[in-house]
Amino acid sequence: MIRAIIFDYFDVFRTDGYNRWLQQHGYARSGPFLAASEGHDKGTLSDKEFFQAIADASGESAEQVEHEMEADVVVDWSLVDYLATLRGTYKTALLSNSSSEYLRNELKQHELEKYFDVIVISSEVGLIKPEPEVFEYIMQKLRVRPEECIFTDDNQRHIAAAEKLGIKSILFTGVSELKQQIERITGGR
Repeated sequence: MIRAIIFDYFDVFRTDGYNRWLQQHGYARSGPFLAASEGHDKGTLSDKEFFQAIADASGESAEQVEHEMEADVVVDWSLVDYLATLRGTYKTALLSNSSSEYLRNELKQHELEKYFDVIVISSEVGLIKPEPEVFEYIMQKLRVRPEECIFTDDNQRHIAAAEKLGIKSILFTGVSELKQQIERITGGR
């Protein structure tokens, strides 16, 4: 029986400005761009250091990089509305690779904390998806076993890592598809 649903944040609830910026500039999340991202996500780089590392790798100023990444990001309020309907029936959790400072401010600004029973941000625990330990950590916080939860993320590597642990996982492609998949897994409960 499913007892918990775990959500990613970026490119699920909100546009991922970094992924969009990489695509717009023709970069891949590799080399210095991967190192900066992982350092930021693990908490070894501050927000300021992250933007500077990207600036150094791209030749843009840190201010320009940050401005471009933050331009036109959008929260999917239809997913927030759906999440609200799941609460009470399921424990809900957020599992995101991010800097704590950045994501905590984001969640507070949009008043999203109240929708989650547990929030795990990679930089706060020093673990990042797809490391199995971060999934084990959130399941421990939720007090659920792998077969009792569903995980959704826009990244296939993260989905595969969760599935290896026995977590039912859904590649996020949109809210209506997510609803259908959750209903299929839970039997509409």
